[in-house]
Amino acid sequence: MSAVRQELQSQLQIKEKLHNKISVDEAKPDTGIVKQSAQIRLWLRVENNNKFIRRKKKVREHIERFCLAFYNAQKTTANGCEYIITIPYESDEDLNKQVYDLFGEMDSHADMDYCFIEVDAHEIGTDRSW
Repeated sequence: MSAVRQELQSQLQIKEKLHNKISVDEAKPDTGIVKQSAQIRLWLRVENNNKFIRRKKKVREHIERFCLAFYNAQKTTANGCEYIITIPYESDEDLNKQVYDLFGEMDSHADMDYCFIEVDAHEIGTDRSW
């Protein structure tokens, strides 16, 4: 039992070192590129794949914790399925890539727990939608 615990602790230390290295690498001096930020209204629906699966709440909590928290997501209503997220971006292509990457990550979280999602996103103040 202690050998397993030591192995897990060593893996955790490796991950912490890697995370610290990435954080230091990301803190590079400003390259002159102006970052903009987009406020996006995100509608998220989570459903079970079949009637024998009951994991919608768990999947929604995982998506909120691991995907949307990075973008400072705020629910518009307490039990609703709408969120306001803020995404920093450099260009329109970068924004599109980040939004589609977010959709893919949310979909993979749902798929791992035998659920599926429907997502609709609109940038506040513009006609842009995904």
